[in-house]
Amino acid sequence: MKKLFDGNHLSSYLLDVKEKITSQLNSYPEGEILNLEKEKIIESNLKVFRIKNIGINFESRTSKIEMIPLTKDQFPLQARFSLEAGKKYDCAKITYTYDITGDGIFFYLRPSKFYYQINFDTGIVQNKLKINIQTTYGSENLSDQIKNEVKGFMRRFEDEVVKNIETINQEINEFNEELPKFINDLIDQRKSKIISKKDAENDLNNF
Repeated sequence: MKKLFDGNHLSSYLLDVKEKITSQLNSYPEGEILNLEKEKIIESNLKVFRIKNIGINFESRTSKIEMIPLTKDQFPLQARFSLEAGKKYDCAKITYTYDITGDGIFFYLRPSKFYYQINFDTGIVQNKLKINIQTTYGSENLSDQIKNEVKGFMRRFEDEVVKNIETINQEINEFNEELPKFINDLIDQRKSKIISKKDAENDLNNF
């Protein structure tokens, strides 16, 4: 089961992005660092490394019911006593699908600040977020009790996921705001090292 916002820390991911930017700028030929307009270098790197906010379109939500065979061990403990070992029982699984925006990886990164843990089986494919709820109900014709329980779960999910997305996007926005200065400083540092090296080489030749 893959849980939303429960993977590696977003802050670690953003540090990795900064390391990639540093590596990228260090790979520029010396002539480009010295002669290209700094603003052009900054802008070209911003286009590559600036991160888009994530979001979920709740209006796009769809739901689907399918029957999934479960073994005795997949049922709650109190329900297993009346079930046969080795036999499979068809049970209803509900899948909700939402359109999402932004890079799907950010839905699985953990915010640095307070966040809600969302304990649903999920998957993201082609900008679609799928939330899977496996029941032990033996028919596609769900009872009102099951439907109300599932809808209650999903209301809480939508409330909590909005707060997590706000937290993630706040960190993304802070990162994007710092990015131009970060790149500018890297260029200045690289340029200073190149000039110092050239001065040393010229000085060695001055005798």
